[in-house]
Amino acid sequence: MQLTGCGGNDNDTPATPPVAEKPSTETPPSTVEPNFSLTTFKSNACVSEAIVADIIYHSADGSFISSEKRSTSGEVASTLPENTQHVSLVYNATTENGEKHLQIQTLLNVAEGFKIDSLSFNDKEPCRCTAITYDLTTLKAESPDSIVFNVGTTPVLLSEAQAQFNTCTAEAQTLVFTQSEAGHKGGLFDTSKAATITLSDQQITASGTLVDLNNMQFDDQETINFSSYSGNNEVHSVVVNQATYTHPSYKDKNQLVIFNDLETVNYLSLNRPRHMQLTDVLSFTSYFTAMNRVSDKGKISDLTHIQLDDVLTSTYESFVNSIKESPTWLC
Repeated sequence: MQLTGCGGNDNDTPATPPVAEKPSTETPPSTVEPNFSLTTFKSNACVSEAIVADIIYHSADGSFISSEKRSTSGEVASTLPENTQHVSLVYNATTENGEKHLQIQTLLNVAEGFKIDSLSFNDKEPCRCTAITYDLTTLKAESPDSIVFNVGTTPVLLSEAQAQFNTCTAEAQTLVFTQSEAGHKGGLFDTSKAATITLSDQQITASGTLVDLNNMQFDDQETINFSSYSGNNEVHSVVVNQATYTHPSYKDKNQLVIFNDLETVNYLSLNRPRHMQLTDVLSFTSYFTAMNRVSDKGKISDLTHIQLDDVLTSTYESFVNSIKESPTWLC
């Protein structure tokens, strides 16, 4: 807090000089820095905005320790309560047509370190898309042997591609890139307004680096989720299952690629879904996710896998049963 005052004397009498204070011998209180911090958003294909999410602290076996609600800015900055091992973030929303959606994301082993700076929940409200036409005439002539990504629903070889692709996109920006024997090249394009975008080699110049997963082993129940962000905008995303990624043909259409010159931030996660029917009308689907930040060199220092061991299974079942026994959570 800063105090400012104005004043003066009615005569020429000099002001009383300040009296020097003896330095305090008391030790100032230490500042406790938060050891768990992130920002919560809700996102659909159009926009992301900060939301209020409840935060719940769990012990190692999933038991409830305490809970609190965060500020409207979506910022979470907290010192973990004693014995906290896991943290859940809960977002409860009602759509315009009255549908209720409860979303819960549980972050495991946060006491051992936490490296994610934001967490996004699905915005269930519908989102309008923008009509975009990609004109490939020039790009086809310049790079007929290249494969182009993100102009349609699937990658396409330019020599076989039609001259124009009409699409409706909800992203404010889109990463369009090509793959050839020379490697990957990419560029970011404004897709926030209806437009015709003429693509050429001069617009797609950023060099790409493949995400290095050569020494990684994947479970056949895991899916690879990869996403690239420019600011808060998701500009590229792809979901690949284990069978697709390990198939020899995937190397010719590998979409797990980063572009450092475009200054994107890239995440790769391994997801494992699990479904449970709680009642005749109430079901619960969870996605165990291990999220990893991809380095500028396409490396992941320690790719985390979801292991459904006894402790995690017990925690999951305890958590689901608490929801089943407390239907007010869904109101």
